[in-house]
Amino acid sequence: VGTDGQVLTADSTTSTGLKWGTVSAGVSNWTLLNAGGTSLTGATTVTVSGISNQKQILVLVSGASSANANAWIRLQINTDTAANYSQFGMWIQARDPYDVNILQNVANYSTATSIDLGKTGSNAGGQVSGAAFIDQADQTGWKRLSISAAGTDASHSGNFGPIGLATQGFYEGSAAVSSISIVSSSGNLDAGTVYVL
Repeated sequence: VGTDGQVLTADSTTSTGLKWGTVSAGVSNWTLLNAGGTSLTGATTVTVSGISNQKQILVLVSGASSANANAWIRLQINTDTAANYSQFGMWIQARDPYDVNILQNVANYSTATSIDLGKTGSNAGGQVSGAAFIDQADQTGWKRLSISAAGTDASHSGNFGPIGLATQGFYEGSAAVSSISIVSSSGNLDAGTVYVL
């Protein structure tokens, strides 16, 4: 017999076709992978590398801002800029005057080169904050994404206000997740922090 706590499992490499083994510990505790967070400044793309063997990844974006107004803040995996991202759900946009909200659907299937997190408003001081959850990140198949984020407008002026999203989606890249990037669609990122757990 095996030792205390072991289980009997099939193993075609043994003469009996069976072996004793230790049960997997399961999901480990969440750990901040980029100690202290990574500053979102000085480039249109900021990448956090060195991510490996993580079944689930939580990306938290706090106060991401671009030097330009009306900038989309986006997520990319493994610095992949190919059309491997799918996103479905809804986005809501506040327009000037800010008592008007427009609710629309998001339906991008295999056509996007990133995942939208949110859009700043008509002022360069606007920000985007939110979260993206990546499941099956350690696998070579598709990864499921869950996004909840929203933008703000620093001055509450202009014709187009910020956009927030609540979506689900997939990343269709074939490699396990080794890095994530936060990307500004217009101008360098100039404020905010990304935390990767």
